[in-house]
This record gives sequence, C-alpha cells and structure tokens, in this order.
Amino acid sequence: MRKTVILVFSISLLSSLSKAQLFKIDLEEKIRYASLIVEAQVTDKHSFWNAAHSMIYTANAIKISKIFKGTLSEKSIEILTTGGTVDNYFIEAGDLLHLEKGYSGIFFCFINANKIQSPKSKNVLYDVYSGDQGFLRYDAEHNLAFAPFVQYDRIEARLYPLLEAKIGKRLQIVDADYSVSKEIHQTQSTSGVQALINSFSPASVTGGTLNNPSENVLTINGSGFSDIPSGQSGVRFKDANDFNVNPDYDVPYNSPYIISWADNKIVLRVPARAATGRFGVRVSNGNFTNAGSDLNVFYGVLNGEFLISGENIIKEPRLMNTNGSGGYLLLYSTNTAGNGVNFSTSDIRPTFERALSTWKEVAGANLQLAGNTNIQDVDPYDDNNVVMFDNDNSTIEHLSAGVLATTYSGFSMCNDKIFAAQKPGFDIVVRNNNVSGGVVEFTNGPCFPEQGQVDMEMVLLHELGHALNLAHVNDDYENSGTNYTTINPGKVMHYSLLDYANRRSLDAAAYQSVLYAIKPQGNVYGVCGLSPSEMTQGFVSLINNDECPADFPSTAIVDGTTVAFDLVHTTSNKLADPEFTQVNCNNNGTFVTNNAYFAFQTDTAVSQSIALTISAYTTTPSNLVDVCSTQGVRVALYDVFSCPEGGNFPPPIQCNSFAGNGTLLPFAGLVPNHKYLLYFDGLRNTKASFNITFNGTDSNPDDGILPLIYPNPVHNTLFIKFNESAATQYQYTLYDARGRFVSGEIIQVTQANQILSIPFGRLASGVYFLRMADANGKIVVKQKLIKQ
Repeated sequence: MRKTVILVFSISLLSSLSKAQLFKIDLEEKIRYASLIVEAQVTDKHSFWNAAHSMIYTANAIKISKIFKGTLSEKSIEILTTGGTVDNYFIEAGDLLHLEKGYSGIFFCFINANKIQSPKSKNVLYDVYSGDQGFLRYDAEHNLAFAPFVQYDRIEARLYPLLEAKIGKRLQIVDADYSVSKEIHQTQSTSGVQALINSFSPASVTGGTLNNPSENVLTINGSGFSDIPSGQSGVRFKDANDFNVNPDYDVPYNSPYIISWADNKIVLRVPARAATGRFGVRVSNGNFTNAGSDLNVFYGVLNGEFLISGENIIKEPRLMNTNGSGGYLLLYSTNTAGNGVNFSTSDIRPTFERALSTWKEVAGANLQLAGNTNIQDVDPYDDNNVVMFDNDNSTIEHLSAGVLATTYSGFSMCNDKIFAAQKPGFDIVVRNNNVSGGVVEFTNGPCFPEQGQVDMEMVLLHELGHALNLAHVNDDYENSGTNYTTINPGKVMHYSLLDYANRRSLDAAAYQSVLYAIKPQGNVYGVCGLSPSEMTQGFVSLINNDECPADFPSTAIVDGTTVAFDLVHTTSNKLADPEFTQVNCNNNGTFVTNNAYFAFQTDTAVSQSIALTISAYTTTPSNLVDVCSTQGVRVALYDVFSCPEGGNFPPPIQCNSFAGNGTLLPFAGLVPNHKYLLYFDGLRNTKASFNITFNGTDSNPDDGILPLIYPNPVHNTLFIKFNESAATQYQYTLYDARGRFVSGEIIQVTQANQILSIPFGRLASGVYFLRMADANGKIVVKQKLIKQ
C-alpha cells in the first residue's frame, strides 16, 4: 500500500507514543554532548512529512526561561521528535522523546545534524541528546524532575546547583516571569475547587483496547468534578513510558478518550500509556485528588491518533493480512552502504530468529521470513517490513544515545471516522555502534549476559512485541539486595531494561496482549487501498502445565510415572507465580521468567523419599547445554495442598537444579498420603525440554535407572550411586566452565548401589560439567555442578 500525501503538515493536538528500550545515559554524558541546555516549556506542536515522505516528524515549540549551557538570542526554539499525525496517517516511533503541550523541564539540546527545518516556522530544529533521557521533566506538585532511570528532588535547591557545578557556569535567566517555585506554589495550593473520588470500576483494565470496552472503559464515581469541565480538568495516570512513580500522564477533559464527564461521574477509555499504579482526577484550577487504591493495567496495545475532517480521533489499529497468508512478511536488509551491516549474515540474525520463534510458537503471531532486500531507508508504508541495522542511508534520524532498538509502526485508516484503523507495515532498526549514538556492549547469545552487557534477544523480543502492536508496561522495580535493582525483569514490554537482565520468554501480560492483538474482530476498513482482512493466528505450541494446576491429585503418584516438561514455550505470570524471593531455598531474589508446575500425592508408606530422574534433556538453542555455564533448570518443592495465591507462596521445603540427564538427590522425609507441588523454572531463562520420572528410592529401583549424582552444590566430595544390579561399565569426564579437562575415569560397576567418590576439595569454586558415557560410548548424563 502506497500512501498519497495531501498536506505538507498539519496541526496535531495529540502526541505520538514513544516506544523503545532504553539503557541509562549518565548526566555527565548528556552535558558533554549537548551544546544547549535550557529550562523551557512546550507551547505548541505540529507534525509533518519528511522530504522523502517516508517518516512523520513533530516540531515542538518550547519557550525558554533559563539557559544553563550555550548561548541563544531567541527566547524560543523548536525541538524535533519522531512520529506523529498527518491526516489519516500516524507513525509511532521510539528513537526520541515525546512531548505534550504544557510540559516543562530541562532540555539537553543540539542542532539537528541534517538541518531539518520546521515547515511552519522555517527554523532549523533541535534534537535532544539521548531522547527521553535528555528531557528532565518537572513534576511541580512533588518538586522533582525526572527522566527514565533518574529522579532529582528539590529542583531549585539541588538540581540547579548540580548542573551549574558540572557545567562550570551560573545559569542565565531568560524569562523572569517563570519560576519553578511559583509553579510549585500553584500546584500545591489547596484553595478553590476540591474533588473527591468515592470509587472506580473495574479495578483491573487493559490499556488501549478501545474495541473491547468491557476491559477498557473506566468509570470514576465521586463529586466536585464539575458538570462543565474546563482549564486543567482531566484524569491523570501513572505513565507506562517513564520513571516517575507518581501520576504524570494527563488525559484532558476534551480528549477523545473521554466518553462523558459530569460532576459526580467520569467515564473514559484507558489509553495505552496508562500504567499500573496511582491515578486521580484534576479539576479546572489544577487541584488533584488521588483514588483510594491503585488501578491495575494488565497490558496495553498501541493506539493510533488521526486527524479526520479536522477532528482528532483515536483508534485501535489492527494487525492485518498484508501478505495474503494471514500476516506480514519480514525482510533482512543486506546493504552495507552508509556504514550499514548485512543483517542476513550478522551474528544477530539467529538471535532475532529465536525471538521471532517465541512469538510465533507460543502465541501464533503470523510473521513470516521472506528473504533479503537491498532497502536501507525506513518507511513503514512501503509494503516492506525490513529488519536492519542503523545506517547513514535510512533517510531518518540515527538512533539516539540510550536507545537499543526501535520499531517504526505505520498506522492508517480510510478518510472517514466510521472505519477501523489498521497497521499497513513496520520497520525494525537495531543500533549500530558505528553510527548510532553512544556505545553498548551486547551479548547475542546463546549464553546469558554478563555484568555490563545487554541481552540482544531480550531487546529483539521486545521490539517484535511493538511490531505486534503491544504497548509499554511499567512494573515497579524489584530489589533483592544485590548490586542490580531489577534482577527480575517482570514483563517483556517494560519500557526499559538494565544490563545483566534477560527475558527471552513471554510473561502473561505479553502473552494475553498478543492473543488479543492477533484475534480477528471482523471490523470494517473501507475501500481506500488498505488491506481488507485481518491477521489470522498461526500454529501454537500448547503447554498443559504452564500454570499451577487448578486441582491437585487425590491418589498417590505411581512409581515410574514420567511427565514431559517444555520450558521452551512456557511463560511466567506475576499474578499467579511465586514472588521472585520465593523460588529458591535461600529465599533471596532471582530471575522468574519461564516456569511449569506438577502436583502429586505421596502414598501411605511411613517415610517417603522420591527421586526425580531427568531424561531427554535438550535446550533451545541446542548448543546452550554445551557452551553456557549459567544454563539449567531449578526445581523447588512446596508443601501445599492447593495453589497458593500469586506472590504469596511459602518457602520451598527442598530445592535442586540440573543441566542434563541424571537422577537428582532425592526429596527425603516426605509426609505419607500428603500433597506437594513441584515447580520448575529455567535458570536465567534457560529454555529446556525434558522428562522427569518419579522413583521411590526407598525400594529397589528398576534396572536401567540413571546414576544418582549428589550433592549439588558440592563442597569436598561428589558421589555417584549406580543403580544397576548387573555388571556394566561407565566412563566419567569432568570439565571446568571453560571446557578444560579436570579428571576422568572408567568405572566397572559390579554390584547394586555401588558408589563412586570424586574429590572436589582442591578444585576452585565455580561451575563444572560432568559427562558420563555407557559401555557403548553413549552419553547418558550431562550434569552441571556447582563447587562451593
């Protein structure tokens, strides 16, 4: 579908959404690369096509009150952001920040490298260094300034002197009529109209799902809202795109999201940018009242904002059948001109395809690889959905410092508001350290990131979520007391990520939102050159034990029972799973990313001891088991008779881990005729498939059961107990984490329950790998060991 551009620019009263994954940029770097640092307020904005008609930009006029760095004769400038609305076209992008009229704060600016001019004023536009992170937005009510990853309290008393000290000069006052203290005083005034929120419903919603009002429409009951709203009246949510824990995303009273407004009741559609947390109502004089409890926003899907016959409207664009096979075709850019990189031959390609397989196999997302292309420019309307590295020929701005990758989504609709909107296409751009702002150390896999590294598979999984119309979420950070604040990445679509974290499996919010996004709705799209039919779901790998079972068994587990587990396609669910401090026997924080459950009941024997034999252990990718020291599966045993509430599990009574075939150290001392719950999860998101066989080791096991290897972790001595009753032969080989030979031996097994001891006392602490082969040379055990 090719677009027909009618107007060069138009006024947009609504903003584009900012969607990208971010990594932290320090204040010193922002100061160093910004030629102009100013305090200012956004006064106007308008959107326009670039010269190539491939991208929509927005020019944001800001009125300057103070200058911290640089010189400027004007009292206002215009800042360029990517994305926006021109008539019935809307582009959502995430390489730069988004701005709203009325926003105030400190901007770290520099002249646009391509000297792009505002079509309205003809002025050369400014960029903001590091995008969202280069705008410290003021929250006057709480006297703080914030951006992703940072927050500064007491703006005039602390932030001003901090900037002056680091820049090495005193600030220059441009507009003496504006001061932060005055704005703080106005927002904290308790005089005038006051409102009260009595209740709201529902307590849990989904953001942006405009076509599903039962889960999207929020009703707020109270008093003092005014039957004729004006001024600053609106509903304010916590923002899914920023760091601030306070509500700071306003839906004005005259927004298309508002359905009705009366003195005692407000009814509105919850936008995609609303996040779980506090929310409330602002009245005309700016006074704000919080609701008595948090609103839960389970997930969000992207919205499109359009200007149809002079009217601003919002729509929920749908995924379409653009390729005649139910979805979208993806192309790899192979062009290396302009500092480009051939995506098809890069080491990121297999990483991208693993992330793609996750969306396809777990949820049925209909995205199909279709070969290569020479295209380097970004144009979400050109019928080519290109995956590429950032380059000098893309015809758009480079990815800014702090941005890992960006998905540029094009939305459109026929020029009549009765029709539904859709997504004609998208392009995914991955940062290229040769041209993108800043430098990032990625790990492309299969192993997991080390400190200081960013997991590329997690980045690409997130960007493909945007390609599938998923919006950001904003979970609270979880602190385990380690050096890393967010060791548990709660959701795939969180707006930012930190180094060392990894998330390669879907969480429940991402899973449910993509199922919603790809389910056909039978909408009417009109006849104007757009796709006539919606996306259809592809094949899905169904997992029966992904969630804690609703019913626990009432009969004892039969010795020899085998259960299959597939952690490649399982998800996690923060609303139903154990809290991240409740999944290991140390009770400290750890990753919770992909897990599965199995409930069983013991028999009537006086004392119970159950061993789990692991067989058919494989990983995705297959070489993960051989080359990565941090891979494996955790198993925890809970003494519960039914599923606990999510986040409220008791401490596990016994724990273990494995990274290959073998028999685990038995769960001993179990109560007869008692119910238990087994929990499995991938260590640092290991995707593994395996079978477990239940063996009551208090009795003689059947022949052929694999050796029992214990303890793990090991201190001084590792023991291998052989269960064969007939004579046989094994050979073991022990390697360190780098694959270097440590020890090995051929063992002649001549009697049942024969035990071999392997000394570990002189070995350094760390990870080791044990392999055992039978008499025919077949590998029967691959076991990761931890030496403490």
